[in-house]
Amino acid sequence: MAKPRLDLNKLLNTLGASKVYFQPPETTKLIYPCIIYGIEGELPNYADNARYISHTRYTVTVIDSNPDSEIWRKVLELPHTELETVFTTDQLYHWNITLYY
Repeated sequence: MAKPRLDLNKLLNTLGASKVYFQPPETTKLIYPCIIYGIEGELPNYADNARYISHTRYTVTVIDSNPDSEIWRKVLELPHTELETVFTTDQLYHWNITLYY
């Protein structure tokens, strides 16, 4: 059974970002550094032809004006994470991470 999203939200709030946003609308004014995350899918595991357990796949984006930010490294210390891409837009650094929770 997947863990509740609110547990993940609490965990992400301990990593040092000013704000954590879950799938914010485009009209939201972001406060940096921040973490934005959203549900991407699911990773089910099967046993005896039945769904045994599943983990929700999240895309986590850390956005910071500091190129030496430690926040994204803290996210990668969580279990079942993988750094996907890194890019810069409007002098803000973005680290996209896949997380299974």
